[in-house]
Amino acid sequence: MKSSEDFFGSGKAPGVEVWRIEDFKPVRQPASSLGKFYTGDSYVVLNTRQLGGTHLSHEIFFWQGKESTQDETGASAILAEQLDASMGGTPQEHRELQGQESQDFQQLFKGGIRYLSGGAASGFHHVEDAPHQATLAQIKGVRVTEVPLSTGSLGSDDVFILDLGQKIIVWAGSAATGMEKNKALTYTVALRDDRDHKGTAQVVHLEEDEREGEDAAAFYSALGATDPSAVSIKGGAQ
Repeated sequence: MKSSEDFFGSGKAPGVEVWRIEDFKPVRQPASSLGKFYTGDSYVVLNTRQLGGTHLSHEIFFWQGKESTQDETGASAILAEQLDASMGGTPQEHRELQGQESQDFQQLFKGGIRYLSGGAASGFHHVEDAPHQATLAQIKGVRVTEVPLSTGSLGSDDVFILDLGQKIIVWAGSAATGMEKNKALTYTVALRDDRDHKGTAQVVHLEEDEREGEDAAAFYSALGATDPSAVSIKGGAQ
């Protein structure tokens, strides 16, 4: 494992910097990936704040996914210590576990935290020119989690976002909270403006009881249902 040279130049300006652990090394993540965490990976996060004049303060977090290996979780802790040491040992260090993130950690990401399945160890590689694959995300509280493309994933208590590339469908359960709906709005705007569609994607809103029309058909079809009216929702009317 390398020394603090992996973090050279970090923490020089206010903002959030993120590294994903790959083969025991910290790999800096692009700004477009902020807030996105693969459940099979571990990360080191540095928050730099300006306190006044030219004085900066630093806070270090190491986030560990539920499916991250022991090697990766261990490496994240060690690399967080190395980053701390490279800054004179003054920053505070915080361990963050998937699903149990502190309020301070959550507030680092304006678009919220999104959990993505897979990770570096499973051979994941982002390919910019690859065809878009539909994904379904669940908004539960302030967290966003990628879930299987299935009507069985739906629940009346939450909001779900189906990303079809050029169309994004926001599905609101009948018992979803206002906070979840607001979170879905923030997340959808970020999703629409991110990646390749640069704000050109159409955003559609569906309520749980909306089962007719082109958008409802597209939503339920993507989740494997041929007859939207026959779909039963967990916690909803049968």
